Amino acid sequence: MNFAKVISDELKKKGWNSERKIDLKEIMNTLNEEGYEINDNCIKFFEQFGMLEFEHPAYRVKNQNERIHFNPLESCGHIYREKVEIYELRIGESLVVIGEAYNGNLTRCYLKMVKSSVLMIIFLRLWEIRLK
Repeated sequence: MNFAKVISDELKKKGWNSERKIDLKEIMNTLNEEGYEINDNCIKFFEQFGMLEFEHPAYRVKNQNERIHFNPLESCGHIYREKVEIYELRIGESLVVIGEAYNGNLTRCYLKMVKSSVLMIIFLRLWEIRLK
């Protein structure tokens, strides 16, 4: 993947590299138990970014950081599958929990349930703007 330098630098600080490929057994078991449909895009995403965690300056709050993570094991405990099903009905597409943002306050949005790479790209671009 080709990221902007600021994002690439932050990812590398957390141990990411373009060859990263984590063991997905626990993630896959948890998501399957919760009833999520896992496709190839999800597997690729979790292999590359699964379990990474970041902090960035809080929006409009000086000297405070916010946490973002890609830990579906933690996120599954913060949102009921039935709630995700409501979102799936609204958009007409299957979703998968991938993580959380804003110190866990943003547990019901695309960061957590994206199934395609398009929304992930939007997130990374917004994050890049925040880090500048």
